[in-house]
Amino acid sequence: MKIHTSLMALAVFALTTPALAQKPAPMEPSAADEAKIDTLIAPVLAAIKTGKAATAVKTFMVSNPMAAAKTTEMEYFGMQVDSALSVYGAVSNCQLAEKVSRSSFDQSRLYVCQSEKAVTRWVFRMGHMTGGWAAMLLYFDDKAFKGLDDCTGACGG
Repeated sequence: MKIHTSLMALAVFALTTPALAQKPAPMEPSAADEAKIDTLIAPVLAAIKTGKAATAVKTFMVSNPMAAAKTTEMEYFGMQVDSALSVYGAVSNCQLAEKVSRSSFDQSRLYVCQSEKAVTRWVFRMGHMTGGWAAMLLYFDDKAFKGLDDCTGACGG
């Protein structure tokens, strides 16, 4: 009897182990959450199209109280973006290229933006805190041919 029970337990374990090993699919954000995320990103894209990168950085990051307090870092990053955009030329168009949902409260968006001399990628990462959606990361570079999966580390991936 003991052997039979042990074999049954082993069989049940063997049948359920693959299911336990699989990661559950992250929950997709609701339509209302998508709208709030878009509300965070849209002003940034509008600001970089008008050549106001410093405004773009501040507009996005100010939604996160911890980041909003780091005014020096935001100003420095804004200057870096301004400098890069002066080399690449004005941004004329941006398109959503990729969305990643790590969970219902961790969302990333990759936009590819067209400039006069380059195509750039802009990575936005948002987190849903108890007070609502807020910026977690803003990153850009000239590696527009790479996706979010090629962004580990530098892009907070």
